[in-house]
Amino acid sequence: MNYLSRSKRKLRAPKSPKLDETRRLKREKALRQLLTSEIQDNVILGIGSGSTMALFVELLAYEIRRGTVQNIVAVPTSYQIKLLLSKHGIPYRDPWQVDAVDIAIDGADQVNLHLQAIKGGGAALLMEKIVDSMSNKTIFVVEEEKLTDILNKPVPLEVLPSAISFVMRKVRELGGRPTLRIAPAGKVGPVVTDSGNVIIDVDFGDIRDPESLETKLLQIPGVLECGLFCNIAHSLYVGTLDGVRVYHR
Repeated sequence: MNYLSRSKRKLRAPKSPKLDETRRLKREKALRQLLTSEIQDNVILGIGSGSTMALFVELLAYEIRRGTVQNIVAVPTSYQIKLLLSKHGIPYRDPWQVDAVDIAIDGADQVNLHLQAIKGGGAALLMEKIVDSMSNKTIFVVEEEKLTDILNKPVPLEVLPSAISFVMRKVRELGGRPTLRIAPAGKVGPVVTDSGNVIIDVDFGDIRDPESLETKLLQIPGVLECGLFCNIAHSLYVGTLDGVRVYHR
């Protein structure tokens, strides 16, 4: 994206990805405050995946062009984010090239006030948890609609393809209702992650003890990662029309 007007050659704000306008505005408010408060020069920056993180990369690129932040090296969690970073000329390293990041920014599908979250709607949960876990500080960013008292969205699992049937049986024994995630029109068969695995979404209804459930799911052979993110985030930025609420763990 070219932020320089051809007529006046002045910097202009980036266009945001196509989101519901009200929710996009809430996300953008939270991301702009986060950029001002949390992102400093000379950091290794982990970046999650999905629509919120796509918007974050656009805003980050704008600030880099303005010169308000410098010498950022990103660590992307998906091809989606890697392509956006390349588009804007932001240098990056693959996760295997670093053993720690200074700060990681990530979205969430649902999160509670204990900063326990459900993630994986974009099928990047394995790399997201790796990068979020290697960070000295991890921050989740959501709009207020994603904040809840009790987590109750289906929990994504990244699963080895050869273990699909076994994993489905084991999660049923835990009280879950599993569904293999099928790719949208244009591709036949299941969603395949960047790492070559499949996603099983498991509906557990109200999740009263997310940490215990996360532990049980990760003990199932064939489950490579679970979309419950407990004890990962240090802070949570929640965008509202009236401003931004910040929570800490």
